[in-house]
Amino acid sequence: MSENAEPPVVAVMTNGTLNGVNGDHPPRPRTPQPAGMSLTEYSANPSTPPEERRSRIKGVVPEDFLLPDGHPD
Repeated sequence: MSENAEPPVVAVMTNGTLNGVNGDHPPRPRTPQPAGMSLTEYSANPSTPPEERRSRIKGVVPEDFLLPDGHPD
């Protein structure tokens, strides 16, 4: 007989499942992987801010940092 007389370790299976899992549990929850970015109507065609808000933005943000649509960069 060999010096290592221990039997090999084999996962115990019952009804085709590994030890500790009875097969009645749903799969573990996982975070879905996004397939891409959704494009909303606003991001596809943003509206310019109202004149009051534009003047307030211009008072805080320098002209060089304003985008052509009036929003700050």
